[in-house]
Amino acid sequence: MKTKCVLQKVSAIVLTCFICSWSHSAQDPLVGVWTGFDSSGEGASMVFYADGAVTFIQGDLVLDPKSVGGSLIWRIDRAKNPMHLDLIATKATGETQTLPFIVRFITDRKIQVKMAEDMKTRPVTFSENEDSNQIVLDKE
Repeated sequence: MKTKCVLQKVSAIVLTCFICSWSHSAQDPLVGVWTGFDSSGEGASMVFYADGAVTFIQGDLVLDPKSVGGSLIWRIDRAKNPMHLDLIATKATGETQTLPFIVRFITDRKIQVKMAEDMKTRPVTFSENEDSNQIVLDKE
């Protein structure tokens, strides 16, 4: 009986740690509103929420939970160089799609984000010569 109680408590602690590892804190440097213009002068913004939700707007394209018919969350892998940023759309049906980006901090209030032309593969690096599919955003 005592062993069962201990195992339940350990399981609860492990589950809590797992859930917390997927959440973002308000102190996460990416949390906030980021805005800028792409190479054609079109406005763009990304809003990263502490609860893991995200909104991405570029021109007429709006990606948010409503537009994907479910949820839209963000996940970042800071161990990669450049960092990997995923926007994960989950429809009400359970179908998921991941939009892979790379991101880097230019300063603590300026990031550069790049996605592949096909929006399915992850870019490998940023390019100094090419500015399509990459954008610099400033934190508001």
